[in-house]
Amino acid sequence: MTGNLALEVMTRRMADLPALPKAVTEVSRALQRDDLSTTRCVELIETDPALAAATLKLANSPLYGLSGRIGSINDAVRMLGLRAVSGLLTTVALRRAFRIDPKVNFKASEYWRHAFATALLARSLARRGDLDHNEAFVTGLMHDVGQLVLATYYPVEAGKAIALAQEEDLSALAAETKSMGMGHPQIGAMLVKHWYFPVRIEVAIAQHHEPQPSAQGRWDHLGAVIHAAEALAHALDAGGTLKAAIAAMHPPIWRELAMSEDEAQTLLKDIEQSLKEFSAAMSA
Repeated sequence: MTGNLALEVMTRRMADLPALPKAVTEVSRALQRDDLSTTRCVELIETDPALAAATLKLANSPLYGLSGRIGSINDAVRMLGLRAVSGLLTTVALRRAFRIDPKVNFKASEYWRHAFATALLARSLARRGDLDHNEAFVTGLMHDVGQLVLATYYPVEAGKAIALAQEEDLSALAAETKSMGMGHPQIGAMLVKHWYFPVRIEVAIAQHHEPQPSAQGRWDHLGAVIHAAEALAHALDAGGTLKAAIAAMHPPIWRELAMSEDEAQTLLKDIEQSLKEFSAAMSA
């Protein structure tokens, strides 16, 4: 896949990718319409026993401080709220949707750690502003989902991009663009559109490496939060530092956060602990 052909081929093949479970898409659509029939949403989730069981395990993790208190999906919705449960559903469904080809040199454990870290940071940063923190969590979790699409369904192309990045010391995005004519942000945005997520999530994923201001010239929007969360998440990587994370962030967004370096360090320490709890719950 090269140049415009890449976009044409990917657009055509996107329809062949698996859909999310009906419970996930229906709950997401209900939230978008503000048509919150809690009873119907609970019924939909419970029609997929494996999805419901995994969601309950995650809801009972230390991350939510309700260990052992949530015995049913109805309990989860009542105690956490439907938006939070929707985020848990998406988390579980996303892990189930992709099985990486072992022949691809794709470090899945590192991918998921970074995805979870970005989701947790996005949720925390959204709470500092006037944004939906559950939506920020889901968007942060999916911000690099284009990489999963490539590694799972286009292993040859993904392998070539990974090899090119290593050979020429390029970023993943630069290597993808050079070898395929498009990168994982664009592919990820196409996938969440295919999955009927809100346009603002699609745009945030598409722009998470190159954020744009809102029509009013402001930076307090979902895309900016995801960009900041992703940059800060890299401070939790092996060898990562806060200074490097701030340097990688678009300057207006760091200023908009109005966060001191001490505050950022404290946040990262808290996220590291939450990340351990979240990863343990997902592995259970």
